[in-house]
Amino acid sequence: MAAHASYIHAVADHLDKAGFFTLSVRWDPRSGHIELGCQDGWDHYDRGDATLTWDEQAGWRIRWGGITTDLTLPRVASPDSVAAAVGWHLGVEPGHVTGAEEIADVRAKPGTPEFEAALAAYDAMKESA
Repeated sequence: MAAHASYIHAVADHLDKAGFFTLSVRWDPRSGHIELGCQDGWDHYDRGDATLTWDEQAGWRIRWGGITTDLTLPRVASPDSVAAAVGWHLGVEPGHVTGAEEIADVRAKPGTPEFEAALAAYDAMKESA
């Protein structure tokens, strides 16, 4: 289950590096939550803080301005793909994060060896850092 936490933290770290302000990161065995704070100078980001949620069945969603929207990403989307989708929904351009393009999206179904391997890869990245 630690792989879920590593994945959620990898996405949160990437969002920070891409210029989003991460307020908090939480996870449990099969889901995660990342709260993003409103930043000065973001003209379109005027509806307050945003919350990203991820779970094995639904994938990534964003709650912002009282509305929850599916980000329509693969279940184990790369951190770069999540940042791009968040930026699109918030109307801001995420900054470039070096090395992010090396991580691929994984479209495997929950519970499959491919899905578990995709999450485990984030554990391995954390251990090698």
